[in-house]
Amino acid sequence: SRLAQGLVPNGRTGMRAPAGSNIYQMRYSTNLENDAQKFADNCTTTGSPETLRPGQGENFARISQNSAMSAQAAVRQAIQQFWHEIYMDGINRKMIFTYNLLGKGTLVRFTQ
Repeated sequence: SRLAQGLVPNGRTGMRAPAGSNIYQMRYSTNLENDAQKFADNCTTTGSPETLRPGQGENFARISQNSAMSAQAAVRQAIQQFWHEIYMDGINRKMIFTYNLLGKGTLVRFTQ
């Protein structure tokens, strides 16, 4: 991916996020899928509490029906929101979560 290759802009500084290292191959988890679907079936307007998903991260996006005319358009918008965080706000050069990021709010999703 562009992120793993170090090609993604890191904020508006002109710098790029570093290339990936120690990248592990992911395996699909139907248990994780089922947990996510159970939460999504409730159609809440906020992410789930960490206490309800121990050991699981979450990327949550809220897309209004007025801005997305189809499920595919909503998915595209959610993906754009995710990448917009790193493009516009940036993160420290080492790409490490720090409590300072909590003040930025949006970057918490990107660093899980």
